[in-house]
Amino acid sequence: MIEMASASGMWRMAGGERDVMASDTYGTGQLIRHAIEVSRVDEILVGLGGSATNDGGAGMAAALGVKFFDENGRVLSPCPRELQHVARVDVSQRMPLPPIQVACDVDNPLCGPKGASAVYGPQKGASAEQVVLLDACLGRLAEISGASECALVPGAGAAGGLGFGFMAYADAKLVSGFSLVAEIADWRNRVAEVDLVITGEGSLDEQSLHGKGPVGMARLCGELGVPCVAVAGRCTDEVELRRVFDDVVDLRSSVATVEESMARAAELIEQRVLGKRGDWRKLVEVARGKKQEKREKC
Repeated sequence: MIEMASASGMWRMAGGERDVMASDTYGTGQLIRHAIEVSRVDEILVGLGGSATNDGGAGMAAALGVKFFDENGRVLSPCPRELQHVARVDVSQRMPLPPIQVACDVDNPLCGPKGASAVYGPQKGASAEQVVLLDACLGRLAEISGASECALVPGAGAAGGLGFGFMAYADAKLVSGFSLVAEIADWRNRVAEVDLVITGEGSLDEQSLHGKGPVGMARLCGELGVPCVAVAGRCTDEVELRRVFDDVVDLRSSVATVEESMARAAELIEQRVLGKRGDWRKLVEVARGKKQEKREKC
């Protein structure tokens, strides 16, 4: 099992060092190569998320032997600044790979207004102009690679397009990270036995609605008739989120800045959750009543 963020994640660089135009996923490819050549694994599971990159998986592919050329035949570095000039992709020297599954918790396509660049580029430091350039770069990469269909698959835009890269260059299969963990942990049966689920995320926003873990949990709870509430360091798109969760607690509403909500997270969570006990008890009572009615009808 490989976590792509361990090599290509935001945490690897301080804020001032981040340059999405110069970053790539080569390190993730090196981890895969090591797993195959040194650890001799028979299959690989890669977890996506928390990336600092927007290279469409070209860096990962380059580490496995794929080459990218411009119109003059020059080998390109697999970062967006150079990939915008890609004219040919050669996969003939790519190393043999075992079956690879890629777990991701978002359903974004590669390009467009819901794609990797538009939705996640700004949080990686991309300016408005760079978002446009990055989106065009990924579209060109998909076309030149003969993988335009892969670009449309939900999850292709995960981790700066790494979901696309795994499909296009490694014949990998994308799977829902939430569904995978839920199956392993037997969450359906475990959740069915509780009265209330409390979940959370650092930032609950539009990105969360694209299939991230907390929303997956809320939907599972909805199927089982169990109330699900969310606690977040900050919350946007609250109207939409309240259609998914039975209640949402935004810690930022208690303090002046996001930084303060992060620094005082434990204290604020305790305060706000204790203050919500009455409201959440009512949610539980209503849910119990509905379950009882359902049993009586049966």
